[in-house]
Amino acid sequence: MLVVILPSQEVANGISESQKRKFKLFLFMNRFKKKISSNKSLIESFFSLSILNGLNVVLPLVTIPYILRIVGVANYGVYSYVYVLIQYLLLFNQFGFNYSATKQIAQHRNNMVFINRIYSSVLIFRILLLIAGVIVFIILSPLLLDTKEIRIMFSTKNMK
Repeated sequence: MLVVILPSQEVANGISESQKRKFKLFLFMNRFKKKISSNKSLIESFFSLSILNGLNVVLPLVTIPYILRIVGVANYGVYSYVYVLIQYLLLFNQFGFNYSATKQIAQHRNNMVFINRIYSSVLIFRILLLIAGVIVFIILSPLLLDTKEIRIMFSTKNMK
């Protein structure tokens, strides 16, 4: 509850109730503006992440009908299977860097040399993991992707 202390009783008697309410509202709005301005980056981050999550929900609603039309209903299962394999490759590539590197950078946010070292190390290691994952994927792809449907989908006989 907001309590307004006026300098003297004479001044308090001269102000109407509506003016007191307006003054209280004015004080409340000033405090609210100060809190918002002090947490501006937090509010911007909240809205940015909200927009990003909204796009993660809306974009598949737009792209899945297009993919179904291009690939066909019969081959959509094959597309989904390959998509899941690629997602496993991406999961292997992330290796928890999203959390550990972010934590270390946040802890040492004033040390630009340390931040550059962490960023470079994570980038190099992720590239190495990507290369290793692609090699494993290429080696295992005859076992994972050797199905009748995939051979039919990628055969050149059906392109005529």
